[in-house]
Amino acid sequence: MWDDQDYGTTFEPAAIVFNKADLPADESVDEVLDDYTRIGYSTVRCSAKTGQNIDAVAVLLRDGVSIIVGQSGVGKSSLINGLLSDDRQR
Repeated sequence: MWDDQDYGTTFEPAAIVFNKADLPADESVDEVLDDYTRIGYSTVRCSAKTGQNIDAVAVLLRDGVSIIVGQSGVGKSSLINGLLSDDRQR
């Protein structure tokens, strides 16, 4: 069993970010996000395309090092570019 005390590491909080909120989605998206919220995760529904809730994502990422993961096509690069504004990722 993994014990962070054995390795001297600390775990930073994770957040669930649902991009492409500008696209139609059924109620199951809200249900899944509610499930994550219930067990203690911060959740944000955003749109890199429209800028909806990008400021909330920026608040989540403002301190420390962040890792953004997700399946192909979910808008990771668009989200990063939206957060960087004029400083495009390379």
